Amino acid sequence: MKTILKGLLVLFLGTLELNAIESSTKKLEDTFCKQLKNNKKFCMEYKVEYPLVYSQDTQLARNINNAISKHIPVLNAQKYISNYLQETEGEVFSSGHSDETTITLLAVTKSTFSLDISGSSYTGGAHGNYGSLAYNYDRYTGELLQLKNIFKPYYEETLRAIAEQVYREKNNLTPYDNLQDKQGWLENKFVLPASIGLGADGLHLNYSPYEIKPYVAGTTSFVVPYYLLAPIAKANSVLSTLIPRIDVTIPHKTKNTISKTFNHNKHASIRLKAKVLSPHRVQIDVSMTNHTRYHTGGLSLSFPQLTRRGTLVDKKTRGFNKVTLYPPKSRLYYAPTKRTIRSQYMLVESDTNNWSKDQTKSVSLTLDIPSYIESFYINVRGSLSQNRNIVAVPHKGIEGQQGFGNYRIEIPMR
Repeated sequence: MKTILKGLLVLFLGTLELNAIESSTKKLEDTFCKQLKNNKKFCMEYKVEYPLVYSQDTQLARNINNAISKHIPVLNAQKYISNYLQETEGEVFSSGHSDETTITLLAVTKSTFSLDISGSSYTGGAHGNYGSLAYNYDRYTGELLQLKNIFKPYYEETLRAIAEQVYREKNNLTPYDNLQDKQGWLENKFVLPASIGLGADGLHLNYSPYEIKPYVAGTTSFVVPYYLLAPIAKANSVLSTLIPRIDVTIPHKTKNTISKTFNHNKHASIRLKAKVLSPHRVQIDVSMTNHTRYHTGGLSLSFPQLTRRGTLVDKKTRGFNKVTLYPPKSRLYYAPTKRTIRSQYMLVESDTNNWSKDQTKSVSLTLDIPSYIESFYINVRGSLSQNRNIVAVPHKGIEGQQGFGNYRIEIPMR
């Protein structure tokens, strides 16, 4: 992934900031044991480790230390033992419980600082639990930052799509590889983690055990570079100050045209022509020639990366009766179960009931593409029918969201 050079500026500044801060480690412990009726001891042990920060920027040090103090738990092992034995009526299934908390300074930038609160505990059972959460703060006010404070409204789906692209590239996955099969996820659905921190080099995404994978898989972490977040960063927010001011303008490829032709057993032929108008806009012309005597048919174009509305700029047709846009979350027919489902991404379908033999019909679309997409994918399929006879074009192919086979075309946007 081409993110290293673009992230160097922010990484360098963030490293300087963190190195300018000194700290000493503080530790707290509290242990209490109670003798049980069976003469065995049942103990609870608490441990906390956190930094005490020093800096020439006294206000910054004060804000960081104040934030840290809010995450230091109150330790009372004796009270824990008393409450636990009361709840279990004195029945104990292990020799002791434990709880450890570690607070670290994840990053300090020119406008923010972030804490990582890691915890591990054992309260009986086959194994303990562990995980971490990031907390982000305004450097100058010490105010806790929520994601809604730094991103534009309705940012969630775009952030998810950006993060998924980074994750897939980092793990050498195509946009269509199954996350369960390839990465051991619990479900084949990309989700954002509970822990998202503002690091020096980008947005730190950290998944705890069970969040996306089984316990044995441990944690999963990766970084989304700040420059990718420019489209959804709220103006004048602390996030906007972290996005590197680097010229990433890419010349328009007005002459970059991709053409693909597919012939299907003499029943039909499909031709696709894609023209990149700019790094964020593409024009797609798809035509299909009917070589049968069937009169009913259509073209279906779907776009797995377009999971939000508002990306279709223009649509035209020559010969089809109608062209219909189905935005994400539309109700669609799903062939394997013969039931309706909610669509995951954008679909455009064109239909006709007066298709003559050897006649060509076409549809033209102009689409705006999110800036983080470097390679744009299109699924194309056609169909012809007469009474109960149906010709699927292609008969087999890459399965789309409706369960039908598709031709797939990749369009480089860079």
